[in-house]
Amino acid sequence: MLKAEVVGQLLLMQSGLINLPDEKSIFSFISRGLTDIPGIERVDYLETSNGQSNDADFEIPLGKNGNNFGMLKFIISDPEEFLIYQPYLLNFIFMVEVVLEERLQRRINQKNQEELEIRVKERTSQLRNEIKERKQIEENLKSSETLFRTVFENASAGVCLVDLDGRFLKVNQRFRELLKYDKNELIGRHFNEITHPDDKEIGKSIIKKIKAGEEDNSIYEKRYLNKNGEVLHALVSLTLLHNEKQKPQFYIVYVQDITRQKQTELKLREQEFQFRNLANAGVALIWKANTEKQCDYFNEPWLNFTGRTLEEETGFKWTENVHPEDLEFCLETFSSAFDQRETFDMQYRLRHISGEYRWIRDLGTPNYNTKGEFVGYIGHCFDITESRQAQENLRRSYEIQKITAQISTSFVEATSKNFDDKISRALAELGSFYQVDRAYLFLYSDDFKTMSNTHEWCNEGITPQMDNIQNTPIDSMPWLKTQLFDLRICQVEDVEKLPEEASVEKVEFQRQNIKSLITVPVSSGQQNYGFIGFDAVRRKYSWNNYEKHNLKIIAKSIGDTLANLHYENLLKEAKEKAEESDKLKSAFLANMSHEIRTPMNGILGFAELLKTGSLSGEAQQEYISIIEQSGMRMLNIINDIIDISKVEAGLVKVDLQNSNINKQLEYLYTFFKPEIEDKGIRFSFKNGLPEKESTIQTDREKLYAILTNLVKNAIKFTNKGFIELGYELINADANENIHEPYLRFYVKDSGIGISKDMQETVFHRFIQGGNSETNLQNGAGLGLSITKAYVEMLGGSIGVESEEGRGSTFYFTLPYKTTPEESGLKEKENTNPEAENKQLNLKVLIAEDDEPSQILVSKAMESISREVIIVGSGIDAVNEYRNNPDIDLILMDMRMPVLNGYNAVIQIREFDQNVIIIAQTAFGLSGDKEKAVAAGCNDYISKPINPGELVSLIQEYF
Repeated sequence: MLKAEVVGQLLLMQSGLINLPDEKSIFSFISRGLTDIPGIERVDYLETSNGQSNDADFEIPLGKNGNNFGMLKFIISDPEEFLIYQPYLLNFIFMVEVVLEERLQRRINQKNQEELEIRVKERTSQLRNEIKERKQIEENLKSSETLFRTVFENASAGVCLVDLDGRFLKVNQRFRELLKYDKNELIGRHFNEITHPDDKEIGKSIIKKIKAGEEDNSIYEKRYLNKNGEVLHALVSLTLLHNEKQKPQFYIVYVQDITRQKQTELKLREQEFQFRNLANAGVALIWKANTEKQCDYFNEPWLNFTGRTLEEETGFKWTENVHPEDLEFCLETFSSAFDQRETFDMQYRLRHISGEYRWIRDLGTPNYNTKGEFVGYIGHCFDITESRQAQENLRRSYEIQKITAQISTSFVEATSKNFDDKISRALAELGSFYQVDRAYLFLYSDDFKTMSNTHEWCNEGITPQMDNIQNTPIDSMPWLKTQLFDLRICQVEDVEKLPEEASVEKVEFQRQNIKSLITVPVSSGQQNYGFIGFDAVRRKYSWNNYEKHNLKIIAKSIGDTLANLHYENLLKEAKEKAEESDKLKSAFLANMSHEIRTPMNGILGFAELLKTGSLSGEAQQEYISIIEQSGMRMLNIINDIIDISKVEAGLVKVDLQNSNINKQLEYLYTFFKPEIEDKGIRFSFKNGLPEKESTIQTDREKLYAILTNLVKNAIKFTNKGFIELGYELINADANENIHEPYLRFYVKDSGIGISKDMQETVFHRFIQGGNSETNLQNGAGLGLSITKAYVEMLGGSIGVESEEGRGSTFYFTLPYKTTPEESGLKEKENTNPEAENKQLNLKVLIAEDDEPSQILVSKAMESISREVIIVGSGIDAVNEYRNNPDIDLILMDMRMPVLNGYNAVIQIREFDQNVIIIAQTAFGLSGDKEKAVAAGCNDYISKPINPGELVSLIQEYF
């Protein structure tokens, strides 16, 4: 039982106590009512304590103002529950004591009143008889004066004689005691001098009526003020006495003290006032019905709740505010309990003054009067709307949590095979649960330019829209795009109230007859995959924050599932690529073994032949030429391996510069023309732009490498016919879906061609254009892979068109970004045109830890040096230069023991900024030259070193 219900029951019992006739019915009523209070098993009434109690008993003595009414003994079943309601029980017991005392005082007052009336009647009768016998009394007065004085003085009521002017002639002892005056203090004083100011007119009015003959005597209530100023409530009997001639002689006045009765009456009125205030001050809506089942009383909280007057509610008019769906149940419950004289507890909806129907809990109890007669019902009502709403919200929250957990859990086991089925089931469950008309999933394209409705559930009678919403441009709905791409939930409670900036979306939603909708982003981490959405077509719908939170959880589960499936696909692709890479690496290793061993065979074999002394000079030169060609072949293989390694490691950077592509093509034509024509092949080139328009922004070195690789590839696989090099401009054309102009370069040949099945893999690593043993050519199969990587770095694409046995056309595209005309290839200008013919006489320091390299470089220096110093480490190079400050040139290897070349250069530059230092390294990686220059070197040359190129580089500085 709720605390509010207990308080309500106690209030009902308090109001019922007043009407009970005697102590027996009171204690019987208490025993029945208090047993319903939680924690109380039984309540017994005892006249005195029997001394037999234990920890489960609780005795409360009943008494007030010295009156003992017995004792209530509570048999406790649950001490903790009893402690909760003990304060309210003690307050109730206090009211029981007040009622018992009131009953006792009422009987006393009633008895006194009856005695007084009897005495007054008797006395009045006696006085009348005395008047009739006045003459006889007067005659006997002298003889009986002593007796009269004795009776007068010893009367139990206050008695006084007052003259016709209202002044006291004689007062008895009891009158003096009531007013606390001494003997003779009142004689001669007017009765109004001791009358309460508010009651003075009462006596005057009564005397006036008696004098007028309207009545012989009068009994009335008035208040006196005693000598101490205290109020005395009195019942006064005033009679006018006449003499034998029937002339008024004086008034005889009898005064009965009724102060205590008046105090009791005032207390009862105050209690009644407090009870009424209590009924109106609480939250309970209280009503009372008569025996005809008609309500004749409603307290102020009820009237304030409904906003109606008492007249508008009485009878059965209160039912006008009961919800139509609850009216039959309400009346049936009320009438059934009424007929059985049983309590009832029912809930129904009652219209509030605001117009809202609120849930009411109505507790009805039969009402009996002091005689135990049934007089109707009393009811206490409480507004439980918030409580019911909380219960409904709790139930709804549980259901939402349940479906959220079920759907989210189902995606844990999602695979690419069952994902579609799980999505369809989830949308159907969510659509049915939220009672919407359409549920769907949209996914974005990889470039986030379009979105497609991939899954849809529709309620019965709702037209599907999925087929109409495929590859929809996201930019076509800009307002919605902003919401979705910010990963925010977008709720539209009323499509008709969409803002002006959502006018496009409004038209589309109206086309689908949507009244309300919500979209929830489907994402995982920072990856946005799309959104799930719900449409309300038949009626408007609003999602609360808790519902949106759970939809977000489900959308997150879908997003995580999509991410997992994506990662699974990536792993699968990676596995396939790894397996393919293993095959390619196996082919590469076999190819490398062949490609490295073949030139090494030429180098080592002909070097061995050179050791014999019987070779002619012509044969020696031929063998040396073969060794040189084999070395260059091996160097090209190593360079290709280094280049592809740099690409895969991300070490290759794009350096955009002004490049004249016409001059680059002319340079390549001039460079390759002798080699191609030596094979008997025709070679031509074609510029696609005039000279003034042929300067573009690109990485000239990578463009040169791309064209060089493609021409070399054509030379390798063409034995007769032609090779053509060229490019053309492709202008922008909206009809052809070309948004910006670009250049299309091509290298066309009449070589062996490429089979269809090989054209897809020709740009893969370690793959050559020929797929058969007869078509294998020299090379590592890395050139086209490097070329493809460079093209994509420059913002283009590459492809091949070929027919086996009839030749191939390799083509690639680059963005056409024009710049002012500038030379595409700038050769380093020789600041001294006579340098090549100039005889140098330098002092040279060679820092090199490899002995063959020491010999090679020192031999190259013989023609331009007067002295050569050789050291094998960086620290020796620093010390040697300190000891020989006249050294003109330092050739510094970058990789040496103890102290590497970079740090050695840094130390030398700390004390000399002028000496020429040229770096030499076999690393061959991107950034080596920049790193060397940053350390302090003037220039850079990579190994293997060509002695002629080295001397030419040195001559540029001297």
